[in-house]
Amino acid sequence: MPASRRNSLRRVAIAALVVVVWLGWPVGSLIYRSARQPPRPEPHPVPSVQAPAAPTTLGWTLAQARAAVAADRVARLPGAPAVLDEKRIRAALAHRKARVLALPFAGLDSYKAYDKQVGKLAATRPEHAGKLVVVTGLTVRIEPDGGSVTPSTMSEIRQILTTHEMTEMVLTGIDGKSRNGDGPSRLPDAPSTLVDTVAAGLSAHRVYTAPGLPTVTATARWDDIADGPAVRLATLPPGAPDNLARQLAARFPGDLIVVVRGQWTDLAGPDPRLQSAAVYGYYGQYFEQTAKWGPPAANIGLLVAEYYGKARANAAVVEHPDRAADPLPIVLTWLPWIFAAAVGVLLAGTLAVRWRLVARRRDRRRAETARRAGLQARVAGTGARLVQLSRYVDGDDLLARAAERYRTARDLVAAGGDAATATAALDDADDQLARVAAAASVPAVPADDTEPS
Repeated sequence: MPASRRNSLRRVAIAALVVVVWLGWPVGSLIYRSARQPPRPEPHPVPSVQAPAAPTTLGWTLAQARAAVAADRVARLPGAPAVLDEKRIRAALAHRKARVLALPFAGLDSYKAYDKQVGKLAATRPEHAGKLVVVTGLTVRIEPDGGSVTPSTMSEIRQILTTHEMTEMVLTGIDGKSRNGDGPSRLPDAPSTLVDTVAAGLSAHRVYTAPGLPTVTATARWDDIADGPAVRLATLPPGAPDNLARQLAARFPGDLIVVVRGQWTDLAGPDPRLQSAAVYGYYGQYFEQTAKWGPPAANIGLLVAEYYGKARANAAVVEHPDRAADPLPIVLTWLPWIFAAAVGVLLAGTLAVRWRLVARRRDRRRAETARRAGLQARVAGTGARLVQLSRYVDGDDLLARAAERYRTARDLVAAGGDAATATAALDDADDQLARVAAAASVPAVPADDTEPS
């Protein structure tokens, strides 16, 4: 076999070996690690607990809203949940051209039609009618500019959703001044009679529904929500926030207590840290929808409990003691790919910088070509004016000076010399020619394109 043939086969074999090692290293390492380590636990799946509501229509019409706004500066449609201190609001409206309208919740399945109707209400108001502060459920919208007033802290969100008190938000919408709507920093205990009543319902049915609220029935699906603790749910009407959830947790050790007051949910039971994360995570993400749409209280509570269940399952995976914390095996597994990625990033960065430099040089060449073309056009124009004026004036020093500067510019442009010097020479020549034309009272417009020698 010829030597060249042997060398070629040797190079192919070496390349194939490199590829096999590069691709086989991670696979072999993963197989080895999986054989030595126990399987990683998977998060427990958590079922959805929000049942779809039956289709409904809006509980108010555009005509009703217009009539209410026209009849009173602080208007309210039936079913509006917002609690307003009308005395303070009317005092704020006394010297302002503004009105307030409180509307019901939008609903889970009708919020799009709700938004369209509110938009029509704002669009059909006369321009001179002034500001309209619309309380959409438990959110504040300012028309006609479409602005809004939103709470700035979780304490303020809790106070709004628990009590439905919207006076401070409405006042901010009227005058634009920021106000502190936070609730108390330390919550009081609930009355013992309320604790006893709710505890009796939770003990008998796992559910307590306050009089006047929709009845809720516990199902077997609740057992999967928290992946361990039994879920007990209480729904209460809006009111001042308190420690009812913690007081109930003392009656049911090891269970997850879910108390929904108004639209706010309190959790108590195992893992207080995860409970706070679940509550703040849910309301931080879905405050706007909860406050505006007004979903059923039981749905809100079970969704927050679902957040807790997911956090509990994920924490069990992250904190599993069988999973090694040493990153070295992972790094060794993917070392060839890390090296290849580093080389790829380096090459890509080098090529990107090179392409950028080439593009800049190309742009500079184009700009220089355009400038040279402009200078050539100016040289031709100045030469034509010089020929034109030489027919009327002879022996003038200014004309001679202009001809000298013209020739300087022409020679520089023809030789590809300094463009700035050529431009300055043309400026001088044009200035001298203008003065010659003015002194001789002759036009400086060229009669033809003849260029002087």
